[in-house]
Amino acid sequence: MLKSNGAGADSNAKALDLLKKGLNAKSTAVDSFKYAVSFGIHKSTKGAYSEALQQLESAKENLKRIDNDTLQTDWLMWTAICHKSRGDYSLAFRYVFQALKKYEKMGFSQGIARVYGTLGQIYLQKEDLLSAEKYLLKAKAVLKDKKPLERYLFTTHHLANFYGMQGKIDKALALDREGLQLAEDIPHLKVTFLDNKANCMLYTGKLDSAAHYFRECLKVDFQVGNQKQIADSYSNLAVVALYKKELSQAKKYIDSSMNLLQSASNKFNVAKSLQILIEIHKAEGDFKKALEVTEVYDKSYREMINERKEDALAAYHILYETGKKEDALSKQRLQLAESKAASNRKTAVIVILLLVAALMAIIGFLFYKQQRLKVLQKEKEFQLKEALAVVETQNKLQEQRLEISRDLHDNIGAQLTFIISSVDTTRSSFEINDTSLDTKLQDISAFTKSTILELRDTIWAMNSNVIKFEDLRVRLLNFIEKAQSNVSDVSFGFEVDNELKALTLSSVVGMNVYRTIQEAVNNAIKHAKASEVNVLVNSDDAAIKVIVSDNGIGFNQEVQNFGSGLYNMEKRIEEIGGSFQIISQSENGTRVQFRLYKNLLNT
Repeated sequence: MLKSNGAGADSNAKALDLLKKGLNAKSTAVDSFKYAVSFGIHKSTKGAYSEALQQLESAKENLKRIDNDTLQTDWLMWTAICHKSRGDYSLAFRYVFQALKKYEKMGFSQGIARVYGTLGQIYLQKEDLLSAEKYLLKAKAVLKDKKPLERYLFTTHHLANFYGMQGKIDKALALDREGLQLAEDIPHLKVTFLDNKANCMLYTGKLDSAAHYFRECLKVDFQVGNQKQIADSYSNLAVVALYKKELSQAKKYIDSSMNLLQSASNKFNVAKSLQILIEIHKAEGDFKKALEVTEVYDKSYREMINERKEDALAAYHILYETGKKEDALSKQRLQLAESKAASNRKTAVIVILLLVAALMAIIGFLFYKQQRLKVLQKEKEFQLKEALAVVETQNKLQEQRLEISRDLHDNIGAQLTFIISSVDTTRSSFEINDTSLDTKLQDISAFTKSTILELRDTIWAMNSNVIKFEDLRVRLLNFIEKAQSNVSDVSFGFEVDNELKALTLSSVVGMNVYRTIQEAVNNAIKHAKASEVNVLVNSDDAAIKVIVSDNGIGFNQEVQNFGSGLYNMEKRIEEIGGSFQIISQSENGTRVQFRLYKNLLNT
């Protein structure tokens, strides 16, 4: 198998040529599999992830005939990495967790660390920083002896990236220094630490240093030969030039980036480069060109959305074919019923023959047994087919579910992001003298950002058949931390019983609990004028008890009717079999509490 370091691009190509020449009529499934996977890895190191996935898919047929856990996990991991690089996170998660099961069964610690590092990278790209840090630290702990070195450097790079995103620049730079020293002879990893260091300089306003390290990145990118990475470095240099008001230089860099990305058919990164070009035109004061580029940006996003619609249509055909199979099963059920009726008629004949003569009775009994065995065999065959059909239908529906959630993320999320960009462009491109109109545009932008957050929560629930209570706790903690950052004059308390960590909930139950707590906290912030809001989740043998309390102005329950928000909270909890209660008095705070009975939870 190839070494997948970009520095050996020529040697990789020679190795692939040797592998291909070695294939002949006597080649085994393993030989063919190794060549297809190696070719896929080679394409991925060049940034050609779609071609890489095609090669990996071509190896899948041989994979079924290979009893080799190491080769199977290699295939799973590279497939996951390609999907991650293309932004298909649901598919990336599917393959990477399959690989984790195999590594754990094999007891292969380096493979487990590889999975943890990849999960950390996926969560970083999804901006789930708590999960990213958890998996990256787990990977680093497994690799504490720095072996294998490339895996240790991979994990260290993403941990440095995490600290940079958190604003912990000193920690990030310390890891970058270590990485650059260890990766001196590994170009494709060395460039990642240079990129981290350059971004740290950019975040702290050291623009000349940032430009220097991004240029160093570009030198190594050309050495590795990854077109996508070269284009990214040009984009980064364009951003630095923009900040330094060197607008003509910024244009040259962004043009170079877009030329490379278009030849590589990377529409997502082309859209990112278009956004930078819009900002360059704004800085020049050429708002006409900014609007023209915005139209091109809009067209690019619509093309991506149309591609997703085509994928959705293909998924519909899958469901249609599944429906045809279910119709065929219904016909088989009818045939089985007719077969049973015929068997009963034959049994009646056998009983009459038994009365005629003992000999005929023995013959009839044997005949009856034979017929009965045939019926039982048919029943078992039908049950097996029915079970396989159910499993296949469930798999297809799960795939459709993942497709829908990805469409929500890529299509609706992209459109909402475009709305925010368009509103901001409109506000900055035109002089708006009408204060009410400007306020309305700000409201639209804020509402759209809030809708994106709601959409992410919905996608999170759709991607899960079951939700671990620990995942729900982390999501609630993220929500409360964001609320704390937005409302500085309110203090928040959040406490969850440790015994609940192992509990799992259905996606419906988990989402209703999350939305109810979210609504209660928002009410306390917006309407109660509270200075303290506390969320307490504990458990006993029978139920889970959730309490959201505040020290706000409260209200008189005998006088004031429930609003739609309070009614919706009560409805959510009742729908999942829980009990809901609100306790409030004027000037004495409000207490929202509900119980979820464990014997009724759909876990």
